[in-house]
Amino acid sequence: GEHDTVPWTTLRLGAMMANAEPREREGPREHDNHSIVYTSGTTGVSKGVICHWAGNHEAALSMFPGDGDQEYEDPALYSYLATSYTGGKMNLLIAVQGNMRLVQRPRFNLPTFWDEIISYRCTHAVLLSILPVLWQRRQEKYRDNPLRRAYTVPLSREFEDFSDYFDVRV
Repeated sequence: GEHDTVPWTTLRLGAMMANAEPREREGPREHDNHSIVYTSGTTGVSKGVICHWAGNHEAALSMFPGDGDQEYEDPALYSYLATSYTGGKMNLLIAVQGNMRLVQRPRFNLPTFWDEIISYRCTHAVLLSILPVLWQRRQEKYRDNPLRRAYTVPLSREFEDFSDYFDVRV
């Protein structure tokens, strides 16, 4: 019948772009959503949490309060969190907003942690649930290292000892 075929045409990129006008791409607005993160479902059905840019922006700014632009000669953030997760996305934002290099590792590896901090000259790190283990397995040879700021959750009772021993503001 009359609706058996769909009308179509082939456009060549050059012809299509001939009349196009370039314009600046607008970035996301602060309340635009960037993702939906699903809970694990431990208390029932998994739920989607809508995340917006403003929440990440504010959280990233609060990770290392008081840091100035000129405080570190070559600031670098150590990250072992996959960028497909909220924590990994947060580390990307921290690095961008703090004008830092991002040192992205595939996973946390306790035996190589301090060697990587030293090798990549990392000044900052987000340490989720691992500060107590780093403190328990501390070695004198790693006492002098470039790490100056660490964000940790939860804040363990060892944080002051860790801070004093490694000269790291937690």
